[in-house]
Amino acid sequence: MNLNLTIIRDYLPAEYHTQLYGPVQDKLVCPRPLLYTPCSKFAADKLYILSDVIPKTLRPDPDCSFIFVRSQVPVSWADSGVSILQIKNISDFYQVFNTISEIFNFFDQWENTLRNELEKQVDFDIKEIIKAGTALFQNDISVTDHTLQVILRGKAETDRTGHTQISVIDEPSSIGLEYTERIKNVCHLERNITVPYISSIENSSIHSYCYNLYPQGHFTGCVSITELLHPFRDSDFVLADFYFSYFQKAFEKYLQSFHSTERISVTVIQKLLDHVPMTAEEKNTIALKKEEKYICFKLQERKHTHFMPIDYMHALLCTFFPDQIFTVIRHEQIIGLMKISSSVSSPDPLFLFQDLLEKMNYTAGLSNYFTDLSMIHIFFMQAEYVIHHFPGNKNADTLQYFENNVLSYMLSQCVSDMPIEALTDSSLKRVMEYDRKKHTEYLYTLEIYLKNETSITRTSEELFIHRSSLIKRINKLKKLLQKDLEDPKLRLYYRIWFSLYRISTIS
Repeated sequence: MNLNLTIIRDYLPAEYHTQLYGPVQDKLVCPRPLLYTPCSKFAADKLYILSDVIPKTLRPDPDCSFIFVRSQVPVSWADSGVSILQIKNISDFYQVFNTISEIFNFFDQWENTLRNELEKQVDFDIKEIIKAGTALFQNDISVTDHTLQVILRGKAETDRTGHTQISVIDEPSSIGLEYTERIKNVCHLERNITVPYISSIENSSIHSYCYNLYPQGHFTGCVSITELLHPFRDSDFVLADFYFSYFQKAFEKYLQSFHSTERISVTVIQKLLDHVPMTAEEKNTIALKKEEKYICFKLQERKHTHFMPIDYMHALLCTFFPDQIFTVIRHEQIIGLMKISSSVSSPDPLFLFQDLLEKMNYTAGLSNYFTDLSMIHIFFMQAEYVIHHFPGNKNADTLQYFENNVLSYMLSQCVSDMPIEALTDSSLKRVMEYDRKKHTEYLYTLEIYLKNETSITRTSEELFIHRSSLIKRINKLKKLLQKDLEDPKLRLYYRIWFSLYRISTIS
């Protein structure tokens, strides 16, 4: 692993007195050092350690980096624009070389830890990636989802003996209420940043170095290093950039791991749909607590948008809503079951669910609430009806509820065996034929008249015509119908017919 002079300076023993010259290196440009000898020739992109004795005629190579041991840096070198690290108080040339070599050994081992974990195919664990980062930076590392909920956290804690203990917490937690609004304001501005950046909450002296996570081009959260135990060192930023490049790949792999069919949140739904008995653990996981109820949902991608790929969307739901949302992919669509609490003190999962869908360009059809899992097929039918009978374009509501569409479902069943034409009586056919020949709108007038409960005033206002003109039109309409509009059963039939007519026209 390449380093730079700033990293080497920060990781030298405390007794080494150092000074940097030249431009600050913000990339990992230094390979393992070479010892300079009088007969040496500088090679580009190399790091050289120089002792007290160097020829006065020696000139620095602008493509190299240099470490001076003990000796003063010549003025011509200091002003040359090359990057130089001077070690002022250690005279042992070989001691310095060995110490710097150990620093390179340390970082090689650290990178190997990251790479070896990332390359695992079976027992990959993102917590090991977080541990490695937390151990290096000696500060907390947090991974938040798109709603600012912390889903993973690496903690560095110093005990009484001065030793630092590293742990990883994988239980989701939310940020305190007093900070939530301020953080959201910051996040709203920063979530579009695709490079690492420094962030802090207003009126706080604590800073975080953040990197937004964009697997498959979609914002799904953020990984951040926060200076809780000690302030950032200059070298932390370039090392964090290197670490973030590994973490982005690890996070994608972490999301993919949730697609495993062995996961309880997946097997529960599969067994419920296939009428397969569940294990005691699965029953306990899906069981309702006091004041909880179920709701079924089915997702649909928004048309003509850049939506999150279905596998990743499924993984996000499993990741961000553990033991609360149970999902499976069937027939290339995500269906699931959600536990909702009616308690005022509990956070509303539907709000977080809706926010995630909006960010990932999905809509959801939602069933009515229920508590009896034996009826789950009925409620999945409700969710499926809603999502399949309403547009999934970018202007559609994110959440479509069956309870708001019960009437349209009931009416749709009326024409499941017979088309709308077969349910149209002779009176309506006469009006439709008259409109067609005379280019009038008596059928539409009848619809608005009935919608306004036969109120002349409200109907005339909606149609933007004078009362007297409307009365004449209604009288003409009654002659065409040859029916008594005072009959409540007839009016009900007409109202139902108009609803069916509109549904059949849309479909």
